[in-house]
Order: sequence, then structure tokens, then C-alpha cells
Amino acid sequence: MYTSPNTEQLSFISGVLNRVSLVATGLLVICGDLNYSIDPMRDVRSPKIPIPTKRSIRQGQKLSDLFSSHGLYDVWRLWHPGDSEFTFHSKVHNMYSRLDYFLLQGSSLPQVLHCEILDITWSDHAPILLTVGEGGEGGVGKFMWRFNDSILSDPGALAEIEQTLKEYFALNNTPGITPETLWQAHKAVLRGVCLKWASRLNKVRQADRLSILSQIHLAAQANSSDPTPAHLKTLLEAQARLSDWNYKALLYSQRRLKTRYYAFRDRPGRLLARCLRPMVANSRISHLVIDSGRRTVYKPLEIGNALATYYGDLYNLQSDPLLPSSCEDRVDRYLSDHLPSLRPGAH
Repeated sequence: MYTSPNTEQLSFISGVLNRVSLVATGLLVICGDLNYSIDPMRDVRSPKIPIPTKRSIRQGQKLSDLFSSHGLYDVWRLWHPGDSEFTFHSKVHNMYSRLDYFLLQGSSLPQVLHCEILDITWSDHAPILLTVGEGGEGGVGKFMWRFNDSILSDPGALAEIEQTLKEYFALNNTPGITPETLWQAHKAVLRGVCLKWASRLNKVRQADRLSILSQIHLAAQANSSDPTPAHLKTLLEAQARLSDWNYKALLYSQRRLKTRYYAFRDRPGRLLARCLRPMVANSRISHLVIDSGRRTVYKPLEIGNALATYYGDLYNLQSDPLLPSSCEDRVDRYLSDHLPSLRPGAH
């Protein structure tokens, strides 16, 4: 969802949420650039306006109340209650703010495994990473290996493939080996060489990307803490290098995608399987209010610990010498008096 910066943002967001609530089923995830800060005191940093205006604070409170009325929670803030990170950088004003959100209903919060804001790189907005589990489903799936043709552009890989093929056929093209076996076995040998070079080249590319991201991270930290023209120039240069890297990666992904579509054509894939999978009723506990209403917990581990503590106190499971150690006799008497029985004359 994208909200343009204007005076009707709140009414637009309210209208979208009202429409979504009429048709939403299963796991509802609302995300996007709202051009709105829920908490300007923590989510906005500007060298020109160090303290947010009262108007922006009131607007943020109205947006927070709107989300609460629909049972929606700001996932990143729940997982990072004391942090100050930003998703937008205005290069004109050198101002940082958090305008992008992941919103989930309370019943879906136990499925959240991780949520973090990544570095601002080629865009003026930072990506937000949300990891959601599926309640025990998972496992490593099988995949079919396909030749990575990008290794043919590397002279070293091309030379080793050629040398390996020459050595293989020179050593194995003997009278005792049938042509079928010779041909099938050479594929396994060639595959091993291709996997080695694909892994090596991918590590080199990823190391280059991580180096650029590290430079962007350091430059963004320096610029956010001390906004100066020199720090901004360093940040923009690092972002430009990442844009070049991403462009090359995009061209490669497009070529692989075309190959995949050609290979599968009209065969059904995972997307269709997920759409046809029957919906499972969501019966998870979204949150608990504990400590006599003073604290609310959302994370599954905290909810489990709170329930364990409650039932431990309820059934006197803790080892406290001041409390009665057992009530088995009373339980046995109650069950013998109240459970139905098939014996004659039993009540």
C-alpha cells in the first residue's frame, strides 16, 4: 500500500482498511510506504527540526488509534521497542524518518520469527525484512540442478571445463566402456566442475556486494549522526556502486527467468499449489495480558512461559515447602464421588 503525502492520508488509509476487513481471510499482511510517522519523537531525525511539531505528534497518534481499532500492530516496533531506525532518507533536507511498515493482526504475531530494517542503498527508502513461519511446516525440498551458463563468461572456468573434458575422454574412451556409459558418466564429471566454479564465482560476487553494503552502512551511520555534505557524498557514491551491482544481477535474473518459463511452460508450480491449499483455521493465542494487566506479551516463547507459570501456580507444581505438597487424596475422593459408573446402584 502506498499513501501519497497529502492532507487526506488518514481517511485514505481508513478506507483501505475498511475494504480489506470485508474480504480478508487467513494471514493478513499490510505493508508499504504510508508517508506517515506513527511516533515522530522516535521515528524522525532532522537537523533543521530537532523536535517534532505538536501537529505531527497528533497525526501520529490518530494513525496509531486507527491501527488499534482494526487490531493491527506495527511489527518492527514490537520487536524493537527501544530502537530508533529509519526507512526513508530525504537527500534534499538530509532528514531521516520511519515511514514504511509491516502491519499484522494480533492472531498472526506468534508466526513472526524476525523483523528488521535493512540499509538504505540504491533507493531513498530502506527495505524491511519480515520472516514468518508456517507453524511447523518446512524442510529442505528437492531441486533439479540446471547448468549455470554465466560461468562460461569466466576464462578460468571455460579453460578448466575444456581441459577436464579432454582428460576424461582420453582416460575413459577404452574398449571396455560402452558409448552410453561413457556419455552418461561424463555428465557427472562435468557437473562437478560446473558446481565448483558456480560456487566460487557466486562467493566472489557476494563478497563484493557485502563490501559495498558495509560501506553504505558505515556512511549512513556517519551521515545520520552528523549530516554533512562530505558524509552525504560518500553515501551517494557507495549507493551508486550498489546500483551498478544490482543492474548486473537483474540482467542475470531476467535471463534465468526466461529459461525457467521456457522449461516449465504450462506446468503447474508452487504458486498454484499454495493457492489450492485449503485454508486452516487460525486458533493460535495472539497475546496475553499478565502482571495484573500491567504488561502484554506477544512473542510465542513469552506466551508459553506465562502459561506455564500460571498453571504451575494453579496446580501447585512448584517446590515450595510452605505450601501443601500434594492434593492427590482430595482429587481421588472427588473423582470417585462424581464420575459416572456402570456398577449397580452407583449414582
